[in-house]
Amino acid sequence: MVALVASPPLLTTKLYAPRLRPDAVERPALVRRLDEGLRHGHGLIMAPAGFGKSTLAAAWSAQAQIPVAWLSLEEDDGEPLRFLAYLTAALRSVDRSIGASADGVLHSSQPPPPEAIATRLLNDIAAGSDDLALVLDDYHLAETAAVADVMAFLVDHAPARLHLVLTTRERPALPIARLRARGRLTELGGDDLRFRAADAAALVAKTSGIDLGPDDADRLERRTEGWAAGLQLVAVALRGDRVAADVVADFGGDNRHVFEYVSEEVLDALDPGLRRFVLRCSVLPRLSAPLCDAVTGASDGADMLERLVRANLFVVPLDDAHRWLRFHALFADVLRTRARRELAPELPALHLRASRWFERHDDDGAAIAHALAADDGERAAELLERAWRPMDRAFRIPTWDRRAGRVPESLLRARPVLAVAVGWSHLGGGDLETAERWLATAEQRLAADAEPRVADPTAFRALPARIAAARSYIAQARGDLATGEAQARRAVELAPDDDPGARALPAGLLGLAAWSRGDLERALADLRLGMQSFRKVGDAAAALSFVFGIADILVVQGKLRDALATYDDALRYAAAASGGTLPGEFELHVGLAEVAVHQGDAERAERELRAGEALGDAGVLTGDEARLAAARARVEFALGHAAAAHALLDEAEARAVVGPLPTIRPPDAIRARLWLAQGRLAEARAWSEALGDPSAVAVGYLDEYTHLTVARVHLALHRSDGATAPLAAAVGLLDRVLADAETGGRDGTCIEARVLRALARRAMGDDEGALRDLVDALRGAEPDGHRWVFVREGPALAKLLRAAARAGAPQRAVRGLLRELDLARRRSESRAAMAR
Repeated sequence: MVALVASPPLLTTKLYAPRLRPDAVERPALVRRLDEGLRHGHGLIMAPAGFGKSTLAAAWSAQAQIPVAWLSLEEDDGEPLRFLAYLTAALRSVDRSIGASADGVLHSSQPPPPEAIATRLLNDIAAGSDDLALVLDDYHLAETAAVADVMAFLVDHAPARLHLVLTTRERPALPIARLRARGRLTELGGDDLRFRAADAAALVAKTSGIDLGPDDADRLERRTEGWAAGLQLVAVALRGDRVAADVVADFGGDNRHVFEYVSEEVLDALDPGLRRFVLRCSVLPRLSAPLCDAVTGASDGADMLERLVRANLFVVPLDDAHRWLRFHALFADVLRTRARRELAPELPALHLRASRWFERHDDDGAAIAHALAADDGERAAELLERAWRPMDRAFRIPTWDRRAGRVPESLLRARPVLAVAVGWSHLGGGDLETAERWLATAEQRLAADAEPRVADPTAFRALPARIAAARSYIAQARGDLATGEAQARRAVELAPDDDPGARALPAGLLGLAAWSRGDLERALADLRLGMQSFRKVGDAAAALSFVFGIADILVVQGKLRDALATYDDALRYAAAASGGTLPGEFELHVGLAEVAVHQGDAERAERELRAGEALGDAGVLTGDEARLAAARARVEFALGHAAAAHALLDEAEARAVVGPLPTIRPPDAIRARLWLAQGRLAEARAWSEALGDPSAVAVGYLDEYTHLTVARVHLALHRSDGATAPLAAAVGLLDRVLADAETGGRDGTCIEARVLRALARRAMGDDEGALRDLVDALRGAEPDGHRWVFVREGPALAKLLRAAARAGAPQRAVRGLLRELDLARRRSESRAAMAR
C-alpha cells in the first residue's frame, strides 16, 4: 500500500519567550515605541549579536495586551516545511483555531507547495477577530531563499489582525520598502538598542552590585559602544573583585574581540571544576543535568547548572523549571573554540557519550548528529539502520529521510538494509528511477559480501521480500500489472516464516494489481488479507491504510451499507488500538462522509468531513494526500462548497505522485463535473473534446468515471442548444460503460449509468427505454439507500420519477426522492429571489 508517517515531534522549548533576567534593565521607551508601532503593522528589531534584541522582544511580549506567539529559530529551520511546522505550532499555542488544516498536510513525503500551506494559515488567521502577534526570534538563522519566499508571501497577505515581530542580525529579504511606504513597519536598530551611559551604569549595578562613577560609565559606553553583551561581561568581570577602572581600561577593539576577551577572562576566573564542566558541555546544543552527567562522566550536573544560573553566566533557560538550558550563542561559540583548542583529543569521546545518552532517550536524530560529530560514521549508520523499522512502523519516514541525508552516502551504500530503506523512501516520493538504483546497490552488496554489515538482523532477513515488493511497486506504478503481480507473489514466498508482517505489504500490492485490472472480488480478498495481517502484528495504522481501498471497491459495487460497516469497524479498531489519533483516521471520516453523500445524508457528511479535518496531521496517511484531497473535493462539491472543492482539486493535482494506487476518479474529471454544476459549460466542453471522440474510446474500469463525466457533458450540451448529436454520443458511450460494469459486477456504476441513460433516452423521445432504465436504477439503489445519484440531477428527473412510480418502481423510494427534489427546488428559488 502507501508509505505512512505521522508528524515528527517538535521541540516545544522553542515556543517559549525567554524569561527576563532579574537583573535586566527596563527599557520602557523602546517597549512603548514597539508597542505603538505594532498596533498598525509589524516590527523589525535588527542589530548585531548581543545587543539585546531577544530581551527587548521578550519584555514587550510580557506586557503586550494581545496574545503573543513566540518562535526561537535555528539553522535547521531553514527548510520551508520545517519552518512552517514550527510557525504553525507557535500560532496554535495561542489560538487553537489556527493551523489545524495546515497541520494536516505538514510532515509528509509529498506535501503541497509551502505557499499552499501558508495560505491555509492565513485563512485561519483571517477568520478570527482579535489581534495576535508572532515573534520570530533570530530569524537570520533560518532565512534561506525558500524560507524568505514563504515569509514574503506571509507578509504580503497577512490579515490586519496579525502582527509579525522579527529579531535578526541581518536585513531580511522581505518587502521592507513597501511596508515602510504604507506605514506598516516599526524598525529598531543597533543605534536604538545601544545602552547610553546611565543605562550602562544601571546594568552593571544590577548585575554586579557595583556602582560606576560618571567618568567610568562614560568611558564604558564609549569602549563597548553601548553593546549589551559587553556590558554584561564587564559586570561579570567586576564580580571577581577587580577595580572598575581597570576592567574598563582593558577594553579595546571591536565587539567580537571584546566578547572573546571578557569571556576568556570569565573562563579563567572560574574555579577549575566549573571551567572544566562548561568546556566539556559546550558540545551540547542544550543542557540538562542528566545529559551533562552522562557527557562529563561526573554526577554534579545539577549543581553546576544551578551555579551557572545563579551567577548569570550566559545560560538561557528553555523552560520555566530550568530543566533544560542552553549557553548564550556567542558564549557557546567561544566555549567551543576553546574546547577545540584545549580538549581536541577528548571531543570525540564527549560526542560519543552524548550520542549514547540520546540513543537511550529515544532521540535518534541527536544520537546520529553526535555520532557524526565524533567522526564515527559507522555508528551513525548503525543507528540509522536500527531506527528504520521502528520509524517505519511509527510512520516517521520523512524524519528518517532527513537523518539519512546527514550520513555519508558511501556508508548508506555499504549496508544493504540502508540501501533498500533509501530506495523505499524514494518510491514514496514517486522517484522510481532513483529507487531502482538503490535497490540494485543493495542486491550488488548482498551478492558481493558474504557477511554484509548488518545492525538489524530482523530487517536483514526480510530484505529479499522487501526488494521484491519494491519491484512490484515500481512495475505497477509503470502500468506493468503482470510483472507487478509476479514480484508481489515472489515477495510473499520470500517473506520469513516468523515475520507475518512481511507478507502484509505484498498482499496489499496484489490487491492493488487486481483493483487496477477491475477484478474487484480478488482485490477485496487480497486487501482484506493485508489488513488482517497488519492487525495481527499490531501495526494499527498500516492496517488502516487498506480500509479506504476496501470501502471504495464496495461503493463501486453499490454496497453502501457494507462500506459504512467497514469504515465504522476501522474506527472502532483504531480507538481500541491506540490512545491517540492514528494516521489514516482522517481518511476514515472522509470515507464515511462520502458514503453519507451517496445516501443523501448531508448533515452526517458535513459532520464526518469536519471531524476528519479536526484531526489534522495526526490523522493523515503519507502517500495518500492526493487521493484524500480529491475525496474531500467530491464531498465539498456535493455539499455545495464549490470554492473549497476547486482548492482541494488544486491540491490533489499538485501533490500527485507516481505510484501503484489506481486513480479511479481523476481530479480533472471531478473538476469537469464541478464546472457543469456551476454552469461553466465551455470549460467542461473543452475538457471533454480534449479526450477525443467518445465513440472511439475503449471503456474499462479505470476510465469509467471519466466516461460517465463525458456523458454528462454531452447531456449538458444538448440542453444548451437542443442538438441531438450529443445525445447519440452520450447514449452510445453509456451503453458500452454499462455493459462493461455489469460484467464486472460494479452495481454502483450501473445505477449512475442507467440514470444518465434514462435522461438521454427521454430527451431523444424514447420514453419506454427511459422508464426501463430508471426503474432498474431505482430497484438497484433501494437496498443500500443510494439517493445522491438521483437527487443531483434536479428537476430534469422529477417528471420521469413520477412516471417510474406508475411503471412499478419502488414507491417509498420515489416519494422520498420527489420530496428531496422539491425541497432542493424551493431552496434554489429562495436563493435566486434573495440574490435579486
